[in-house]
Amino acid sequence: MLNIDHKKTNLGRNGQVKKLLFIVFLFTIVNSSNSFLLLRAAVLGVSTANVLLLYLLFHLTASLLSYISGAFSDRYGRRGILTVGYALYGFVYIGFAEVHTTIGLIGLFILYGLYSAFTKGVEKALVADISNPESKGTALGFYAMITGIGLFPASLLTGLLWQIFGAEVSFLINGVIALIASILLFRMLSINVRKAT
Repeated sequence: MLNIDHKKTNLGRNGQVKKLLFIVFLFTIVNSSNSFLLLRAAVLGVSTANVLLLYLLFHLTASLLSYISGAFSDRYGRRGILTVGYALYGFVYIGFAEVHTTIGLIGLFILYGLYSAFTKGVEKALVADISNPESKGTALGFYAMITGIGLFPASLLTGLLWQIFGAEVSFLINGVIALIASILLFRMLSINVRKAT
């Protein structure tokens, strides 16, 4: 029979993990499907073939820079790179609310690929970093749960805002909330650094 020490595995004993997971959830509920970006490009008059090229550009950027961002975060810490990643998402979505040219869309899809490279993997690694050694599995399980749960309402809310208020408002709201999440993340991690020193 397994002897589980609940004091060690309870996330309630690790307040920083709970704060981080809350911020991740806040960010996740505005991290809507990429389909909205493609639809926005199509609405702005980009042909189907060029919309696919823009999506390819996003994936190429994310793939080419993911290893570099991961190595950078391992060497210099995850705080800066993840905060910048969240902020990039916010600026990209605000940009999608304002963009009206193909050149602008190209730039935004490149920045969106940069956001993906800065956050995918780094976010999960940060959760593991600040968790108690005895509760890393629990923390990562909660991380997977809240990101999975948050993705559905993210797309649903974006779609509702788009339908009721228009694309510009939906992208603007998502972008602003993402920027708020980036500020909260930076402040939380800054407090951690000060306590560690």
